[in-house]
Amino acid sequence: MNRTMIILVAATLFVVGIVYLYYRNTTNVSTETVEIGYRGYAAINRLLAAQRFLESFGEKVEARRNLRAMRSLPAPGDTLFLLRHSDKLTLNKVNAVLRWVDNGGRLVIGPESDRKKRKQAVHSLLSRFGITQVEAPKAGMKKIAYFGQSQPLAIKFDSKIRFRYRGYKQIDKTGDRHGILLLRLRYGRGSVIAISDPSVFYNKRIAEADHAALLNALTLPRRSSTYWFLYSNSFPGFFELVYDQLWPALIALAMLILSWITASLQRFGPILPSETASRRSLLEHIAASGRLLWRHRQEQHLIAATRARLHQRIEAVYPSWAGSSNETLIDNLSATTGIARSKISLALEAGCRHSEQDFTQLIHLLERLRKAL
Repeated sequence: MNRTMIILVAATLFVVGIVYLYYRNTTNVSTETVEIGYRGYAAINRLLAAQRFLESFGEKVEARRNLRAMRSLPAPGDTLFLLRHSDKLTLNKVNAVLRWVDNGGRLVIGPESDRKKRKQAVHSLLSRFGITQVEAPKAGMKKIAYFGQSQPLAIKFDSKIRFRYRGYKQIDKTGDRHGILLLRLRYGRGSVIAISDPSVFYNKRIAEADHAALLNALTLPRRSSTYWFLYSNSFPGFFELVYDQLWPALIALAMLILSWITASLQRFGPILPSETASRRSLLEHIAASGRLLWRHRQEQHLIAATRARLHQRIEAVYPSWAGSSNETLIDNLSATTGIARSKISLALEAGCRHSEQDFTQLIHLLERLRKAL
């Protein structure tokens, strides 16, 4: 290793050492925990922890986005957690839920999430059970003896909503002077449990106080049924909306496209190529012109044209015959071609022939003379 290389390596190590010392003296390395929220499915489904809690008991749990995403309501005897719902439900959907509860379904329902300040809901599911919701201060931590439980449960109610009930099938309720916090009632062969603050079952809060114990108490007595969680009240996504509402139109469009493809396919064998118009030969044009002239008794033009070709041939082959008399020309042609003098005289001097046979013989004789030269 030469001297220059040693100097370069030493300089590089020196610079690296200076940078390291500067970084070490000016930079403080610390560890800090930052909450970034839930990821994946847990960020979408606020009730995922509640679902996993019931699954730990061996229960069958299903989750859907909202009522719109369910093709049909659960079977009688199942439990439906409708903790976030709208007061804009269609009348058909409200009546369907009522029939399901009346037939033995168990409904756990929360307040209407988009009620705002309207005095009258559009199609309120709560009002059909005799329940109305009102604004009230936060209840905070409450000790509630839930419906026959020996030990009271500590529940932190953060919602500013209370219920009021004017029905006649009440089983039990708990609340404060501002209204009802938790209500259970019978409806037909089924039951309804209304909770004013469903956020106690959300992922972030179910581990607080006795919230998980309250969820466990709501599902008692256990039976071989399915627990359905509807975890969102948001407007469905594009593909979900298409699947739920536009499938008849998509089927019709698919049938239309299939009909168009079927109509465009080749049927009864391959398509025959179109016939291209071929050009007529020169002889066909000449024959047509001759027939036209003969039809209009203009055969003298045909005879004159044939004789002119004969004279052109004579001038090209025997230029010395040019300017001689017809008699001399007839003698020379007869001597050269061997054709009788009378036939040559007929070919050069005969007038028009009105019969097709005579005309054909005359033209044939003129052509025979021209080709014999």
